[in-house]
Formats: sequence, structure tokens, C-alpha cells
Amino acid sequence: MVFLIAILSNGAIAQNTKFDTSYLELKNEYISNKLSEKVIMLEFIKNNISIHYTDNYFWQDSIGGKVNFDELIYADFNTAVKNFDVIKTEKGKLSPIATRKDDKHLLTKDILKQNINATYESEYYAKYSKDIINNYLLPYRNFSEPIDNWRQIYKDRFIYFKDEKDTKKTIQNIIDNVNQWYLCTYGIEKRTDPLPFLGALQILHRKKGGCEDVANLMTFALRSIGIPSSVDIIPYWGTSTGGHVLNSAFGTNGEVIHFDALVHSDSLYELGREPAKVFRKTYAINPDLISNKIQSENIPKYGMLREKNYIDVTKEYCKVSDISFNVPDTINENTFYACVFNGGNWKPVWFGERKDSVVKFTDMVEGVLYTPFIYMENKPTSVGNPKAFTNGAIKEFEPSDETHTIMIKELPGYLKFRGGVQYGLYYYDNHWVKLGRSVPTETTIRLRFKNVPKNAVLLLKPIDSNGKERPFTIDENGERSWW
Repeated sequence: MVFLIAILSNGAIAQNTKFDTSYLELKNEYISNKLSEKVIMLEFIKNNISIHYTDNYFWQDSIGGKVNFDELIYADFNTAVKNFDVIKTEKGKLSPIATRKDDKHLLTKDILKQNINATYESEYYAKYSKDIINNYLLPYRNFSEPIDNWRQIYKDRFIYFKDEKDTKKTIQNIIDNVNQWYLCTYGIEKRTDPLPFLGALQILHRKKGGCEDVANLMTFALRSIGIPSSVDIIPYWGTSTGGHVLNSAFGTNGEVIHFDALVHSDSLYELGREPAKVFRKTYAINPDLISNKIQSENIPKYGMLREKNYIDVTKEYCKVSDISFNVPDTINENTFYACVFNGGNWKPVWFGERKDSVVKFTDMVEGVLYTPFIYMENKPTSVGNPKAFTNGAIKEFEPSDETHTIMIKELPGYLKFRGGVQYGLYYYDNHWVKLGRSVPTETTIRLRFKNVPKNAVLLLKPIDSNGKERPFTIDENGERSWW
């Protein structure tokens, strides 16, 4: 056993981590056997492991004692739940205690070796670039899920669906199989444990989870049979509420294949609505991200902006354009955030760094409304008018001093008035300004509002709003556009 000792700046002695020991042992083994490419993969993990961590949990009884329970030792998840209920009867009330540990304290030599060997021995290893291999075939994780020794278990299960000549056919085969047994629990049930993401073996065991879990499942399945894959994340939709997680994989010519295991279709997935942004998880640290330039506490905690390992792949999915905003002289901040309206609030989705008096946001989606914000002590402040890339040009929505009278009509799928409910109309001018209110009857199909600023972004919401209303604009001809 090799031990490392480091003298810290305060004079304390730091012992090596589990990863440090495994790394040295494996490196010596690979060098002695002249396996230089395995050394390179090992170094890649070492150079990027510092940002990776594992979210897990344990159960605690009412007097603070740790309760030993491992769902994976049971034949199936239902049996595990029944046995857990027995424990609850014996122990009384149990509470899940969330834990977070750095991967360097958890990653074992066995898991490292299994992932490196499986990658090196893949029949496609020589067909992909080193960047694709390192980021999308080699990694043992995607998010912060519990670390499992999953490679061989997944390979044994999914190798039968592999089409040797057609990566797309392989993907479709696995999707068809997964949809026979996997239940997407979004909107159906909520987990009682505090896990943000299920581990690879938990997904197979439980046979259910969210869209992020099935995306993880597809990534593990494809990597196990030698096909590079990752998760693509839509932190927020640009023209709807919520977000989504789907997948990408790579054909042997390096082409990117997008797909969604939850879409029941004979063809691979294409987005059906506008995302605010699309990000692909990598294992490598991306030095160009704002999270690797400034302290996390100075970055909005929403979306993925504090994450350190992803790339922007929005232009793979959508028509995009850069959108620039002028910075008022009164603002001294250097970092700005493009926000979209989602769930009743402006949500930050991308960053831009000030150059002189301009901030530019790159690759913004056509048909999505973006507004610039600054964040100070994690409090958002709007600093400009909304803009959108639409009809081949950038359009700014600055409320005019000129006003007009507008008619807001019902529209199937977008707006249906509820009789007796009060509706308020707002326009955006660095914050939502209330213009007026109206209470429709059961037969009302349109509402009329006077003195509405022209060229303004508008929002009509009931007094009992659930945050799903969409902003809209009305042009000189009375035509309404939803954003």
C-alpha cells in the first residue's frame, strides 16, 4: 500500500484519499505493462475528479441511531418496501438523512479499473475521438447519483439489443425494451428519499423514476455496450413551464444522435417546443463556464449555472442567434444572466460577460424571450428590456409612451377564462407593472383593456395563478404572439 503525505499551509498533515491510493496503484500497473492509453484515461479522471461528488442518504431512527437497510439486497423493489415497513414497525418513525461526499473519497480501484478496461476493450474505441471517449464512454457517472459497479450488469442486460451495423437501431431497440417495464413517475408520485438522482442499479431495481433517471439509464446501457452517450439537459423550457432531460449518443463517424426514451415513436426524438438552452453533461471541467471563473455564491443557484462540467449544445437542436444588450452606465457588474419566464418567474439560463458597455449572450433560441438580469447576494435585478430572436432578426420589447386599447381573446390550448375569477393585466418594465383588472362571466370570450403601452411584453393572470401563464405581445394590428 502506498501512502501520500502532504503538508498543508497551516502545518497539518493530509493523508491520501481512497482515489489517491487507487490512482497510484493503477498507474504503476499500467506503466509496468506499457498500457500508455490506459494511463491517459486514468490521468483524465484524476484531472477532473475534484468537481465530482456523490449524493446519497441513510435512514435514522427517532433516537438518532443509524438503521441498516439496503434495498438492493432484495429480489425486487416491492419486496424491499415490505421489509422496510417491517423495520418501521420495529423501530418506529424513521427519517432519511441526506449525505454528500466527494468522489475522491469513494472511488475504488475496482470501479476505476472496470471503467477504464471496458472503455479500452470496446470494439469502437479506435473509432471515436479522445474527447468523445473520455467524456462520454469512460465516465462512471453522469450526475451525482450513488456510485455503482454497473458496467457488467448493464452489459449483460442490454447487449442483446445491439445492432452491429446501426447505432440508431440499437438505441431504438433499447428504448422499446425500456418502455415495456420502466414507469416515469413525473406527476404521479414523489420519492420519500432525498436522492436527487437514482444510482445505476437502483434504476434497474425500482423500474421507475423521473425523466432524469431514464436518461441516466439509457446512458449507462449504451456505455456498457461500447457506445458513447450522455444526458442533454433543458434546465427550463423557453416557451412553457418546467424543463427536461433527454439523451445524446455518438455514431461511429462522430455524428450526434438525439433521442428521448420517453417518447413513444418509431423515429428518434426531435424537440417539440423551444428550450431556453440545451446543455450536455461532460466529465471534464469546462473552463469557459462562469462557474469556473467566479465563486459559486455569486452565481444564481437555479438551473445549471453553478455546475462546472457541461457544454452548450443548443445549436444542435434549434436555430439560434447571439443577443446583445447595452449595459446602463450606473451598473458596475461584469457578469449578467439571460432569464426566461418559466413557472411564474424569470429564471436564469445563461451568462454573458460585459465588454465595455455591452453584454452578449451566445446561441439564444429563436422564438424565446430573454431578459438580462444581474444577481447580487443571489437577489435578481432586471437591467434591460426583453429581447427575442424572431423572424430572422432581434426584436426588443421596450414599452412605448404611446398606448392603445387591446382585446384579449380566448384561445384553445392557451387561454380559457373562468367566470367570476379576477384577472389582472401586467406589462414588463424592469418589473411587472399592473395595468388593470377584469372579472369575466361564464360567457365571456374576450377581455378589453385600455391604455396599454405599445410594444410591451404583457402577462394576464388570474388572482389564483399557479404560475403557468405565458407572456405575450400584441402588435399594431392587434395580433397576439405568445412567448
